[in-house]
Amino acid sequence: MAAQDLIQDDGDVRIHVEANVTTVDSSPHSPAHLANGTADANANTVKPEENAEDDSKLCRFLKEKRLIQTLSKGLRRHCDYVKITIPEDRGKRLPKEWWKTGIAFMYAVFNLVFTTVVITVVHERVPDKSLNPPLPDKFFDYIDRVTWAFTVTEVNGLILVGLWLLQWVFLKHKAIVGRRCFFLIGTLYMYRCITMYVTTLPVPGKHMVCAPKLYNDSTGKIWRILRLISGGGLSMTGSHLMCGDFLYSGHTVMLTLSYLFIKEYSPRWMWWYHWACWILSASGVVCILVGHEHYSVDVVVAYYITTRLFWWYHTMANTHVKSISQNNLLSRVWWNPVFNFLERNVQAVVPVEFSWPITLPSSCRQRYKMVEGGRDE
Repeated sequence: MAAQDLIQDDGDVRIHVEANVTTVDSSPHSPAHLANGTADANANTVKPEENAEDDSKLCRFLKEKRLIQTLSKGLRRHCDYVKITIPEDRGKRLPKEWWKTGIAFMYAVFNLVFTTVVITVVHERVPDKSLNPPLPDKFFDYIDRVTWAFTVTEVNGLILVGLWLLQWVFLKHKAIVGRRCFFLIGTLYMYRCITMYVTTLPVPGKHMVCAPKLYNDSTGKIWRILRLISGGGLSMTGSHLMCGDFLYSGHTVMLTLSYLFIKEYSPRWMWWYHWACWILSASGVVCILVGHEHYSVDVVVAYYITTRLFWWYHTMANTHVKSISQNNLLSRVWWNPVFNFLERNVQAVVPVEFSWPITLPSSCRQRYKMVEGGRDE
């Protein structure tokens, strides 16, 4: 602000001095009067150059101070929103629990063996093809039988099962995926035992050769069961000479289920691998009908049950929190208690990750680390 001081000396001469001084703070350092009331003229006289320099320094100081205050206020305002999250250990969210996988494996083996028993029982009830001709089938009406078609089906099935086993061995979370696979196989073949037993269809073609019926020969039936198990239930091994296991197709189950697992637990960028497996699966299913080894309804029912069971199970597994809701109708399936037992501790979607199937012992790993440390030194 502008300041005016009148200074009067002994000669009664008035000198008028005017200066622009910016006052920052009214403090004891302001121009002061002497004790006798006479002001010091040198103290209140400021040169214009010094005044401009002081103004520039003061402005810079105020700007710096204002910037510091703004930054400090911003930091104080946002300090509550700075959050550091520590990722949860994935091992706790995706536990291996191999003992559950072992139970699922025993469940699958039991139903596969039980299937051979049911086939042996149903074989004794199959109508004689000379008295009961095959049922009419639209596919058979338009497509003649090809003798080598069913061999293609079994070869494709073996390739798909082999690819899936190789892929499963290299999965990181093979324990979880394994018990899912074993449970679905066991459940599908249990359903198959029920459908085969309740409804026995006649042979779908005159070309089929069925083994003679044994009726009350229990020992002969046991040997047939063992022979069927040893040959994997495949016609190409000569172990499957019994009839009656038509509704529904076990070959369709394995072809479809192998492809679904291969695609679900492999990277999405491997589209060429998915397409190759789909071609093997689809051509194998078509060759079942071309070979006239199953009715069309056998293949359709097998495909429908396999895909729906696979999708239902994985939908419940990938939305584990919703599976306990009362509004989730999928939780009303009869196998929901078994599902809760197998998937109770799986708290996340199983990622597609691969690792070496064989890990080195702890002593070997320690020696390896020591060797690596010595090389670094």
